[in-house]
Amino acid sequence: MTYAPNPQSLLSEINIRHEPRELLGRVLLSACSAMAVHGVTMTMGSFDELMQVNRENRDSWMPITTTFRPDEGGANSDNGIVVMGRNSAGNVVTTQAVRLFDWRRSDMKTEAESLRLFYASTAQALAAGEECFVKAPSAASISGMCAYIGGLWIHPNYRGRGRVRLVTGIGRATALATWGMDNLVGLITPSNLEKNFHGRTGHKDVAEKSVIMRNSPSLPNADLAMTIVHMPVLQLIDDLFQLLLTLRTEVEVGAEYRRA
Repeated sequence: MTYAPNPQSLLSEINIRHEPRELLGRVLLSACSAMAVHGVTMTMGSFDELMQVNRENRDSWMPITTTFRPDEGGANSDNGIVVMGRNSAGNVVTTQAVRLFDWRRSDMKTEAESLRLFYASTAQALAAGEECFVKAPSAASISGMCAYIGGLWIHPNYRGRGRVRLVTGIGRATALATWGMDNLVGLITPSNLEKNFHGRTGHKDVAEKSVIMRNSPSLPNADLAMTIVHMPVLQLIDDLFQLLLTLRTEVEVGAEYRRA
């Protein structure tokens, strides 16, 4: 199992380079503190660690998409971020990954259909007949500096009690603090769509089953219908503000309950 005996807190490692600095600082402090109440310390990680955790937890986590793999997707510390949560023993129990893409002269539709969103080198995938079709018209307008978020996993023993909202919020805030990007985008699986993952994590701009993957390694014998989720930066800032309000309310309610 992937572990660190004395994990260093994400709060001691992160450098908030972009606005809104005060909001991002408060969100990260509040969300990391809330995870600590659940016995989880949020830390920075690497894509190699992410791959190892994924391999060790196949009973509760499908193989991670190529975008976040160092070998196939080209993910590294220069173009991505990995946030991990560790329990008191130092074992990884949550993950969230983000990649930064420069689409100032391109867009999500072009990058997905060319397979550049998924592979550092597309030649082998194209030769194998892998294809991607994007049906959502909005994808052509998603451009600029874009953060692609995924690699979300929470150990079964740590699921529930709003932790998925905390982990995704920490991942989003870390990305915005580091890059100050224009858009946050992601693709969610059919099973997560059925579970209302987008609703539980604050997504409002959702294009259901709008990306069709054909001959994908994730589902080689059938078409895989993925759903685009998208937050422009102003919507992302509002989402983080709403998360902060929720966390403050929970703290105030808890304090009132303890005084009663």
